Amino acid sequence: VSRKINAIRTYFKFLKEEELVKEDPSTTLVHPKIEIQPPRILSKMEYRALRDACRQDPRTSAVVELLLQTGIRIGELRRLKLPDVKFGEGGQPGKIRVDPWGKNPERFIPLNKPAQKALQRYLKVRPKTKEETVFITKTGRPFLIRNIRTTINRYFKIAGIENVKVNDLRHTFVATHLSRGVSLTTVSRLAGHRRLTTTEKYLQYIERPKEEKVDLSEL
Repeated sequence: VSRKINAIRTYFKFLKEEELVKEDPSTTLVHPKIEIQPPRILSKMEYRALRDACRQDPRTSAVVELLLQTGIRIGELRRLKLPDVKFGEGGQPGKIRVDPWGKNPERFIPLNKPAQKALQRYLKVRPKTKEETVFITKTGRPFLIRNIRTTINRYFKIAGIENVKVNDLRHTFVATHLSRGVSLTTVSRLAGHRRLTTTEKYLQYIERPKEEKVDLSEL
């Protein structure tokens, strides 16, 4: 609504400058008051319940772990391809490459043990196909965003988690690592925030240690 009001005001400003109208009715328009809702951050009990609920579904389990352990966006997960995944060896973490999309630059995110384990488990039963997209359907087609949302929402209900959305797994990633003392710049870079202020907004909802740490351990 605010964007439409701005467009109308700009339009009538143009009309007056061109002397096509004498009055500007857009001056009486009032922008709506927008209440910014705090991010929904899952508790440890909640995201563990979600894990348990989808444990017997290798694909969904891998999807949940990647969203929770890497903080990537659902669209980024949807576009993830097999060559973008590098597993670590000898107990070392792997990494995933998130391809550039729109204004979001390319970035690399550590792949910890739970994410690696869940992804490797899924890849063992993943249908054989030439399709390079990591998450696919039984027929070998890419797993669409709307279907990813529907599937995870179903498991939210099974786990008894209310008032939650898929993007809240990303909120949980950001908030949890900030609460562990990981630096703002590191979390911002991993999450792909274009502005550091976006990451800073989470600080009002968490308790943060006085000293910064490098703790990217699993949730």
